[in-house]
Parts: sequence; structure tokens; C-alpha cells
Amino acid sequence: MRISVDDDGAGFSPEALERGTERLFRDDASRVNSRRGIDGTHFGLGLSIAQEVAAAHNGRLELTNPTDAEGHVSGGRATLVLPLRPRR
Repeated sequence: MRISVDDDGAGFSPEALERGTERLFRDDASRVNSRRGIDGTHFGLGLSIAQEVAAAHNGRLELTNPTDAEGHVSGGRATLVLPLRPRR
């Protein structure tokens, strides 16, 4: 099973694509500024916790930057991939 969450921002930085699920990793390059009501502060826990939960269920968390028809990054995507159990 795959569950994806997309945004329409700048996407993940190259470093965040590589290290974004590490505990306490903070890459503020694509954070929203205070004009939109979010000050950009975060603790680097959300994606690492999601990865740990996925791993506990034999799954994984994938971070990608989808592109549009012209090849431009159209935002970021976090995908939770979990195996389906056979029905009994």
C-alpha cells in the first residue's frame, strides 16, 4: 500500500532527499516564512518518526520531488510504503 502526501512548494533540497528521515535533521531551505503564519521552526522529528513507524511495520518512507511535463520540480512528496498482509 502506498500513501502519498504532496505539496506545491519548492520540493526537498538534495540534502533533504538524502537525509530527510534522519532524526534531528533540519534543512530549512524550503520552510515557509513568517508572512504566511509559520515561522519555519521545526525540530527534525516528523519524517524520522514516520520512517521509524513504517520500518516497524516492514515498510519505508520515500521522499521525492515530482516534476511537471517540462521537468521542473512541482513540489515535494512523502510516500509511506507498507506491505499488505494476505487476507485470512
